[in-house]
Amino acid sequence: VMIHPDDKEIMFQKISGKINYNEGIIQRLKGTDGVYKWFEEYTTPIYENGEIVAVQGIMRNIDKKVKLEQDLQYQISHDALTNIYNRGYFEKMIKHYNQEQNLPLGIVLCDLDRLKYVNDTYGHNAGDDVLAFTSHLLESCCSDKDGVYRWGGEEFVMVLRDTDLEGAVKKAEEIRVKLMESDIEADGNTLRCTLSFGCALFDPVKSIEDNVSAADEKLYTAKETGRNKVCWE
Repeated sequence: VMIHPDDKEIMFQKISGKINYNEGIIQRLKGTDGVYKWFEEYTTPIYENGEIVAVQGIMRNIDKKVKLEQDLQYQISHDALTNIYNRGYFEKMIKHYNQEQNLPLGIVLCDLDRLKYVNDTYGHNAGDDVLAFTSHLLESCCSDKDGVYRWGGEEFVMVLRDTDLEGAVKKAEEIRVKLMESDIEADGNTLRCTLSFGCALFDPVKSIEDNVSAADEKLYTAKETGRNKVCWE
């Protein structure tokens, strides 16, 4: 049995007495099948002359319980169709972003153009495929420090950390062109779709709602003035 590399510090704390023995110790151990599983251990130290010379304990397999909890957490924070973060998680994370000091934050709202036409013409499965493709494209164009969320319906929101308005507009334009030039396999059909974008710079003085509204106003302008464009002024 081998402990997971990320849990080795727990093992060292256990044998050195730097851990609370009254609580269960959660760790991952590799079985004979080579797969790591979650275990909970209740350990009692054995002392000689005031020093720990050994530990003994009872261990139980909690792998199914931990994975069920992880699945539930994933479902709470992710959109079921696209598997990207959902609006609820955005509202949680934007408060965290708002606490970061002296870092510009770009907010980009985007909306798939004429998705209703796709649904009506090719069916909702095709529309779902377009949504999934678009969400993956958005994620692939953003860095790990950024956030991509499904806002609802055919709308998405991107939070671009350490990015000013010019950088947000540049990123939106890059994505706009990539989607416009992409062939999307949608329920047996090959489609081309476009996105409209509204960009704003996060203002920490304003409320989160007002910041999102600022980007939403720009998105409305993009939709009303021809679609498939990026608006920020």
